Amino acid sequence: MTVFIGIFDEGGRLVKTLCDGDREPGKHLLEWNGSLDRGGRAPSGTYYLQVEIKGVGIVARYRIVLG
Repeated sequence: MTVFIGIFDEGGRLVKTLCDGDREPGKHLLEWNGSLDRGGRAPSGTYYLQVEIKGVGIVARYRIVLG
């Protein structure tokens, strides 16, 4: 299945792509170290991790607070 996992800021803008491609069903480990796709580190604030599956849609959304 094709999976997209991204980190979005409070304005809904994608700031980091963690996964974008085919994955086998099962458990997978991902870590976000606060880095941004454009370079640098994310400032303090609230972010959202969103998991989407192609053909299904958004299957999970989690709130992350960086201090």
